[in-house]
Amino acid sequence: MRKVYVNENMTVEIGCNGENNATALCFPVIEKWKLLYGNEGTYTIKLRKPKGASSYSKETFTDEFNAYCILSAEDLAESGIGKAMVMYTDGTTVAKSVIYNVKISESL
Repeated sequence: MRKVYVNENMTVEIGCNGENNATALCFPVIEKWKLLYGNEGTYTIKLRKPKGASSYSKETFTDEFNAYCILSAEDLAESGIGKAMVMYTDGTTVAKSVIYNVKISESL
């Protein structure tokens, strides 16, 4: 499985139309956010498709350094620029969230 790491201040190409369960979208935030906000909260990743009106949550996994999700064909169905957000919640309080631009490329 290919891993795409999201970094601040950049648009990240996350895949092409038709790819399915081939890419992990990784946010390397855990080490930094753990120091700032503790280790008791939960991470959530949300996506908004290009031209999409609303965002939707993805099943979010964590390892020692990353919060990540697996991208499905549905996530990559429409080419263009969308959004991805990673959020850290402590109880009912959102402690931190960051939104990134993501690019979905057309396939031939």
